[in-house]
Amino acid sequence: LPLTKEIDMLKRIFNRLIEARIESAKHKIARNQLYSMTDAELKDIGIGRYDIERVLRYGYKEANRYQA
Repeated sequence: LPLTKEIDMLKRIFNRLIEARIESAKHKIARNQLYSMTDAELKDIGIGRYDIERVLRYGYKEANRYQA
């Protein structure tokens, strides 16, 4: 079984690709949901329309860390 290491490496790469695709899909769903909300709904959850990309990129806590 001389190819065991190579097969394991390919499995890890494949798993990482699948995980990245899942995260990408989740990100797209979240973006679509947030952009479909009204300004009042966004305000209810504590963000403005201008915050959406920052929240998606850094998460809510991190995105609001430096706000006054």
